[in-house]
Amino acid sequence: VINKKAKLTREVAFLLLPHEIVSKYLVPNFRGLIAHNLVERGLGQFKIAKLMGLSQPMINKLLNKPTEYYLGQLESLGLSKDDVKRIVELAAFNLYEGKRFEYLTQISSYFNLILKEGRVCNFHRSVSPEVPPDCDLCQKLFQVVSDPIVEEIKASFQILISEKDAFKIIPEVGSNIVASPYNSISTEDIAGFSGKIVKVGEKIIALGDPVKGGSKHTANVLSIVKMKFPHINSAFVIKFSEECLNTMKKIGYNVITVGPHKDLSMQMRDLESALESTSMQPDAIADLGGLGIEPVIYVLSFSATEAVKKAFVCLQGK
Repeated sequence: VINKKAKLTREVAFLLLPHEIVSKYLVPNFRGLIAHNLVERGLGQFKIAKLMGLSQPMINKLLNKPTEYYLGQLESLGLSKDDVKRIVELAAFNLYEGKRFEYLTQISSYFNLILKEGRVCNFHRSVSPEVPPDCDLCQKLFQVVSDPIVEEIKASFQILISEKDAFKIIPEVGSNIVASPYNSISTEDIAGFSGKIVKVGEKIIALGDPVKGGSKHTANVLSIVKMKFPHINSAFVIKFSEECLNTMKKIGYNVITVGPHKDLSMQMRDLESALESTSMQPDAIADLGGLGIEPVIYVLSFSATEAVKKAFVCLQGK
């Protein structure tokens, strides 16, 4: 029987390199989570082994331990479970789509980011006592090639356009997908498309690229929600419809309704008031709009890819 809450085994060594922390403690646990994610996508062990560049017996060994085991191990290192889940979702998506270079870039950049931000410094010192308390080597040494949040939004857009009927849930005023780091509510840290996501006939196109600070309005919505519910890291704007809301409620989504608003300046205040009156984390916000404001639905989740997938429930029966 595997203890899901088993603490990370710490083998004390005098001077481990930062790279050894990654290879010994990060990589195996991330591989286990990615393998589980690919199984959830319907792949067999031989296919997963080929995608991940590992042997089938190794994949089998990884799958013998549950996801909570790997999440617990990484949490012991000082990582956020929510953040880990987002990175794993994106990594598995890239492998599933055959985007191996994107997978390598994303995972490598994330490991660099972890080291650069000092997230595993305390753990490093606990297993390597000779590391000086004022060590700032990783801050100087490691560069982040790609932003994990921006890459997450790119992946969510690919999921969106791969659904043939997705144009039906894009509002006439346009949409956006935004995502924030797990530890920030600043709109400057929230990434989104610099232009709107619009429908042209039955196609969906983005009028811009995902960048930090790329969205203002939707980023403000996410920032306000995240202040009350910190596990929500993403929002996707979809078309308002009573049919969609009924479907969401029928399958158990917690939907908060705000508005109608007297004017645009009251929109964020109304949202804050609605959030203050609830203690349950919302799955979506039904914004009734107002004078000059189109009604929309904000679908919320811990990642951009999951927010888009959650929104697809509104395509049922269309």
